[in-house]
Amino acid sequence: MIRFFRNLRQNALQSGNRGKYLKYAIGEIVLVVIGILIALQINKWDENIKANNEEKAILNRLQQELSNNAEGIQNAIEKHEEIADNLSSMLPLLGPNPQLPSEDSTTFKEGITEMLNAYYYNPQTSVRKTINNTGKIGLIKDQNLQFLISEITAAEEAYLATTGLTTTYLQNNIVPYLNSRILIMNSTAAIPTVTEDFEGKQSTFTNNSYRVLSEYEFENMLSAKIVLAKQSANAATEIADLYSECIAKIRETLN
Repeated sequence: MIRFFRNLRQNALQSGNRGKYLKYAIGEIVLVVIGILIALQINKWDENIKANNEEKAILNRLQQELSNNAEGIQNAIEKHEEIADNLSSMLPLLGPNPQLPSEDSTTFKEGITEMLNAYYYNPQTSVRKTINNTGKIGLIKDQNLQFLISEITAAEEAYLATTGLTTTYLQNNIVPYLNSRILIMNSTAAIPTVTEDFEGKQSTFTNNSYRVLSEYEFENMLSAKIVLAKQSANAATEIADLYSECIAKIRETLN
């Protein structure tokens, strides 16, 4: 096509018709511009296809990560609620003159075990960290979905902050207190993760571990631990709701 216009231009020059030459020159320029515009549009289409494919790949990886987390956070909710329930079952035993349970009291032993528990769930975040650090979060065209992802990250940080408070309170307050007052070997429940080294064993020392039930310091620590467990359960529930919402939105986008 360009050769065609070039031949016409040369013929116009040779004929001495400058007006005709000018028309052919303008036509050639227009043709070149149109060709450039078409090439740019094709390149833009190609880039859009690549961006769409990369967005789908990101959303698929993100969906998998959040689905894995959704199962883990649901287990965490149940565990935090179980801890709160086991600790709350000790409240009726407290008082200046407590009704002391028998030596093999499951309520007391499970309560002490939970007092020493600093459970938390650590969610997977590698996909979100990668797309944030590389700027590929911008490939997700749905702004609401981008905002939802940032909400999840903030909720996870809040949850880990709450469980971190539990760990700190346990290390700084509960452990020193219980170490000075009870026989851990005799006062924990038969839960393998806690007492596997003590199973079937009894301390050779004698101590009335149940005396903590009549001390207000123990009541304060027990109450604080219950509050922290419930706060952790509530924070985990908020994350679970956000996971469900985000997964549903990703599926909607992919479909």
